[in-house]
Formats: sequence, structure tokens, C-alpha cells
Amino acid sequence: MTMDMGTIDSTTSTTSWSGTGGGGSSTLGGGRCGPLEVLIKGQWHRVLASLEGQYLSLSLYELEDLCGNVNGQSGNGTGVSGVSSGSGQKLTLGTIHSGTTTSDKTNPNGPQPQPQDATTPTEARLVRVIKTEKNGLGISIKGGKENRMPILISKIFKEMAADKTGQLFVGDAILSVNGEDLRNATHDEAVKSLKRAGQVVDLLVKYLKEVTPYFRKASLLAELGWDLQKDYMGGSSDDDLRNGGESSLPGPPPDSSCSRSDTRCVPLTLALLATNFKHTDPDRRTMELYSPDGAHSLVLKARSHAQWQAWLSGLSNTLQESTELALERANLEVEDVLESRARHMGWLLKATSSDSSTNNSLKSRSTLSDGEDSASHWTPTFIVITDKELRLYSSPPWSLDAWANPFETWPLLTTRLVNSSCRSGSLSPGVKDFLSFQIRIGTPSGVVNVLYRTETQKDLANWARNIVQSSHDAAVAQKDLSCKCSWKGELCQLKIHYEDGFTLTELPKAENEKPRVLWHYPYTQLRTSADDGNRLLWLDFGTEDGEKELDLHGCPKPLVFILHTFLSAKIGRLGKVA
Repeated sequence: MTMDMGTIDSTTSTTSWSGTGGGGSSTLGGGRCGPLEVLIKGQWHRVLASLEGQYLSLSLYELEDLCGNVNGQSGNGTGVSGVSSGSGQKLTLGTIHSGTTTSDKTNPNGPQPQPQDATTPTEARLVRVIKTEKNGLGISIKGGKENRMPILISKIFKEMAADKTGQLFVGDAILSVNGEDLRNATHDEAVKSLKRAGQVVDLLVKYLKEVTPYFRKASLLAELGWDLQKDYMGGSSDDDLRNGGESSLPGPPPDSSCSRSDTRCVPLTLALLATNFKHTDPDRRTMELYSPDGAHSLVLKARSHAQWQAWLSGLSNTLQESTELALERANLEVEDVLESRARHMGWLLKATSSDSSTNNSLKSRSTLSDGEDSASHWTPTFIVITDKELRLYSSPPWSLDAWANPFETWPLLTTRLVNSSCRSGSLSPGVKDFLSFQIRIGTPSGVVNVLYRTETQKDLANWARNIVQSSHDAAVAQKDLSCKCSWKGELCQLKIHYEDGFTLTELPKAENEKPRVLWHYPYTQLRTSADDGNRLLWLDFGTEDGEKELDLHGCPKPLVFILHTFLSAKIGRLGKVA
């Protein structure tokens, strides 16, 4: 549990998960496991990584290596919670040793008070702490009987009561509080004892050198990844799970890994996977993961390009399967908001010019060229394909209100996939090729061209297939559309029907009057179509009187794109490629 830092900042023991839907039995992730490096505060650290359920589990390597990385020396103390560091011994409630150590350089609040020389008392000592009216002790604690550990001071906050004594250190075991024995106390019992101690607190403590490597490791692990504040779309409680309800997302972490104090489990639900986005890597060995809200990142590096490819594929597959589960969950609730169902969704990196506004907190400089060297940004965009449109979000919609408020929408009928391929360009310095697809959208203001980047061929194929198929299905569902126009100086109405083709009629002069048909042609007679991008549309049906010139009184692009979508869907229905 965590309380007000002004009183005590405490951490409870790890909760064990039970019930259905457990991550340990999930097939997501395919059991991928192996060594990687992770970037923490500008330094690379070796980890053992594994894909378990909807989580990426990361375990820091040997404690000696960790101490060497942080302090420039090898650790030879006793391990904590079953993590051995050379001696093979384990710290328990009944074993308390003494020793010296250096300051903790990884603590974000600055170096923590720790004994510095051999003259430091090695026996139990009584320290009186006098709290101020506004602040508490100013310490964080860990451990407890349930963890088979003493109650340990893990952090001392600067300029607060405990720090001002100059006699308390990170690694001190709290043996008693105002005479109340805590040697066999649980974590919660220790928290309650410290809270009711009053303004004057007498702490009987004894310094443990052996636990400082543990706190350094915990400090590094705390820098990795992120935690989701709540399950996707509300999820379900543990009671619901045990009673056979729908499982929550991302679901409980795997029992075997996340209950260990040396392991960090990062939820992958709706996370963004990217390469050469904010971390340039010409060797293609680095992978970047970002939390759904873009606030946290995790940078991993493989030992070889082949290992990078395997991990990239494993992470991509896990994210795809997890996103499909999230899509199923969302469709249980969002149909009324969307007035349709969501068919496909996920992250893409959108190429935008350097002077374009962005809709996401994540942004990276890059260069994209098609014969030119103009500077560009890659902007992460979360895209949802529904039965009717493409909906663009700056982050995954986590609630019904978020689902109802995309920053942009594009009708599928006016959206065309132009190409999907491995593009040769300058992605970033030293990186030339990347996977991409381009779409064009016909809007009342003209044509919008958008380039998106994916990380794997499988992702590229999935997006291309879903965009094309969803557009075709939208055309079949739409059936027809009508718009007012002028032909030969007379106001008319043009109707394009998915099955019947083109019909131009006079505008009815009375409410119940049947409009007179001026001409009608099936799709088979259409030879060419063209427009001026302003307001004129030309249709050539191969008749003696030549092209039909229609004034649409506005940009013809939306109508032209819808016409092309109708034709593409009809050809696709015949089993051909449009």
C-alpha cells in the first residue's frame, strides 16, 4: 500500500492472483524468452526477457553485475528474497548482518543516507525522531514477515524528520517502534505501528549491508515500463472472474514471474511497438515500446539482427493478439457510440511535414524522401476501422467518452489504399528502407495523402487487407448516393447506385411528383471519368454526344472517390484485384 509521503511511503508485498483468465495459462506471446539489454537512465543493463500472456517480463541479471554497473564494484553480500549474490545465503527474519556500502546513485531523490566507513555502529541502536506538525517521518519501508524479510528502510526523504537525525540509513532494519517489537511483524502491522507512533518516535534499528544491492535492483526495476491505471474498458473484478465473467484486460500477471521481487512485468495491452522512432539504430537491433498514453517508454536491444527479428515478430504477434481481445471487449459496449462495430484497430506511425500540428505527445524527427530531402515527423496515431469510417485518436480510447471523440474521421467510401510496400527512402540517419502504405482521402477541400509506417510485413498486410475489405463492405452497405448538380445549365440530381449505375433526373417540381429521367447508364458503359478538382465532373459513356459535364457546385473529389470505391468493390466481388 502507499500512503502520504508526509507520513510514511510504504510498499506492500506482491499479491498472488487466482481465478480464471490468469496470465500463466494464456497462450498469448508464444513463450518467447531470451537475453536482451534494456536502456535505464542512459545505460544498458542485461535482462532476461520473456513474453508471458499479455505481459513482457524482465529480470535483471546477476546481482554482482548490477552492483558493478551501479557502484563500480562487485557485490559479495547476501541475496534477498531468494536472489543469491555469491555467498549462497539468504536474508531471513532471523539473520541480521552488518557492513558498509556506498551511496545509492540511482535514487531520483538524490543519494540516500548510508554508512560510509568501518566505524559505523554494527549493533542495534536507538534513534529518536521528532516529527513536525506538517510532515511525517519521511521514510519508505519494505519487507515484512509475509516476505520473509525484516521491516527495512528503503528510502529516506531529504530534509524530513528521519533525514535530519543523520542516524538513519537505507538498509536499516526497524526492530521496534516506541518499544513495540517489529521483528516478526507483517508489512501492514509495521505501517500501522509507525502511523500511531505519535510526534516523538523511538526507532530501534540495525544496519544491513546485504539489502542495499536489493534496493538498487528494485530502483532500476522501478524505472522499467509502466502499470495500467485501470483495465481496458473497465474490465471485471476478481470476483467476476471467479464466477465465470468476462476476463479483464490485460488480465492478471503471470504468477511464476511477477510475484518475484527481481522481475518487472510490463503490460502490453494497446502498447506501441516501434523501431528507429525516437532511438536511431542503423544496425536494427533496438526495439521501442511505449505505454498507451505515451507517457512511458521501454527500449530494448538484441544481441544480433537475427535475434532482433525474432523478438520483433514475437512482440508484434503478442500485441496483435492482445489488441484483438481489446477489440472484442470494446465491441460489447461501443456499438451505440459508433453506430457500427469496430473491425480493426492499432497503432501506426504517420508521416507529417515538419510544420504540421501533431495530435500526440510522442514525436520524432526523421527524414522521408521520394526524391526529396524534406524534414518530417513520425507521429503515432491510433486508428480504428469501423463499418463506416476510419477514426483517428491520439491514444487508444479507454472509455466510451474517448471512443466518441476522435480527433479526425475519414469515411471509408472516400478512402483509397494507394500502395503498400517496402519503401526506399531516408527513415532516419543510416536507415534507408521501411514498410509503409499510403492512403488518399477525397474531402470537400481536395485530396489528402497520408503515409503510414508499420514494423512487420504481417502488420502491413493486415492493415492493407482491412482497409480494402472494409471499404468494399461499406460500398455494399451504402447501395447508393445522390447529389444535386447542374447539367446543361439546369439543376438536376445525380444518383449513383451500387448495382444499377448512373441516373440523372430533373429536380421534382412538386413534393409527390415523380422526377423525369434525363439519362441512365450502367457501369459497363462507363469508359472514363475525370474532374477539375474544383467543381466539374466529366463522365464518358461512349455515346455520340460525348462526355457528360456535370457541375457539382463544390469539390468533386468525395463523389469521385465514392465512385471508384463502388467500382473497386464490384471488381473485388468478381474475385479480381482492383
